[in-house]
Amino acid sequence: MPAPIVRRHRSRIVPDARTAVPPAGRRPYARTVFALQSALVVLVVGWVIGVPRALGFALYTEQFLITIVGLAIALAFLSVPARARWRGRVPWWDLLAAALGLAICLYIAWRYPLLVNSLTELPLDGVVMASALVLLVLEATRRTTGMTLVAITLCGVVYAMFGNHLPGVFQSRPVALKRLLVYLGID
Repeated sequence: MPAPIVRRHRSRIVPDARTAVPPAGRRPYARTVFALQSALVVLVVGWVIGVPRALGFALYTEQFLITIVGLAIALAFLSVPARARWRGRVPWWDLLAAALGLAICLYIAWRYPLLVNSLTELPLDGVVMASALVLLVLEATRRTTGMTLVAITLCGVVYAMFGNHLPGVFQSRPVALKRLLVYLGID
């Protein structure tokens, strides 16, 4: 991790609040973050070496991936503050977003074998969960990488929605908003 940027304040050096990391003992929910990080690593390594197959579990790849996305969302909301002024603490809405993101992803992973067969019918629970998941992923992406990647993603969504109105080689097939949300969030 790079050293925090410092600035001179009169006669002393003061760490910049936007980049300074609180000491390990003072980080909020440090044990929860460590547990989520450990679970992420164990699940990925277990998947790569084929533990589910060796134990006789037949899982879709999407079930594994959505579980990893849920852990990543929870880690993003617990580790990266939305604003620099919240550095060193986790507001209640970030806790709620972390729990909601993890719960939605685990629910989708659990129900995926049933959802995959009914996605073409656009079930209400699928549309609602996919919409919430898309918003949570966009916010986690904004927090961790900045607004540029979110803007590029949103440009792709706008193109998918309105590409059928463009001329010639730029034209795409029309996509309904519900279908697009389900595709982005679950498929």
